[in-house]
Amino acid sequence: MFDTTNFFALMVGSGEYVINRIRLTRDAQKELSCLFSTSLENDLLDNDLEVITFDGSYKPDQGQIQSISEYEMPNIFFEAIKSPASCEILELKEDNVDHKIKAIFTGLIREEEPIIAFQKFNNSQFINRKGVSLFHNQETFDLTSKFGINLLDKVDCFYRDRKLYFKTYWVARQILDLSSYYREATDSDVDDFISLPALALEDKESFKSYSDSFIRRKIAMIKDSEVLENYTPSMIKDTAAEYGVNISLNRSDDQEQINIPNDKKEIKSILKFLDEEIYKGPLSNSTYETNSKKRYVNN
Repeated sequence: MFDTTNFFALMVGSGEYVINRIRLTRDAQKELSCLFSTSLENDLLDNDLEVITFDGSYKPDQGQIQSISEYEMPNIFFEAIKSPASCEILELKEDNVDHKIKAIFTGLIREEEPIIAFQKFNNSQFINRKGVSLFHNQETFDLTSKFGINLLDKVDCFYRDRKLYFKTYWVARQILDLSSYYREATDSDVDDFISLPALALEDKESFKSYSDSFIRRKIAMIKDSEVLENYTPSMIKDTAAEYGVNISLNRSDDQEQINIPNDKKEIKSILKFLDEEIYKGPLSNSTYETNSKKRYVNN
């Protein structure tokens, strides 16, 4: 499908999509085009796969993928594919690469319709970031001091005909903004959430009254991510402090609980952090919300 197409890096930005073009040799471009084409055919275009409409409440089984119809793909991706020369060239320094690349993608325009394939990028895909890199060559390992990235034989999400296809929501949402397509917590979900042993609410009834659409989406995401099951209240409190988010604990009978105050603004702040929507700017070290450039202020 992708015949010597251009490749791009989707970079971590302060609430906006930032795209850099990856400059490749002809052979590398041909090899990557083949890799993405083959992976796409195997991962998301297999005729035996069952396509399930995404609603956030169903976890697909093997042999199933999910789709979002009428997905609003940001125009910046179309512009990059149409005019790759307009994108800045990807330049990475070996001593400052952490958390910079979110995904690698390629695409084309066919009959005026864009087709885009994305691969989530992890820091483990950097080559020679630390330590010594050895490459096997004719039964001998060679030492290399070269710096680079390793791309995998997979495609995590795919856009075509205004539909977004993916296997795992939690991977796809790290690439693209899917928050408006996610389900909201029901009244029963809210009751279950405020009864979690990791939480201590100052006023449960007030919390329920505060539970607007935003809070219900956050509850659903936090519940499905199992962050409160996978991390202790102390771990969450200590990490939150690094980002300027104030979380207090209740301690009794050797049990720790995260205190949820009776204040809607503070509740939303804590829920944003639990859903990992707060980060530090790599240069200024200031704290921001991922969905805007507004400075995050902890009152």
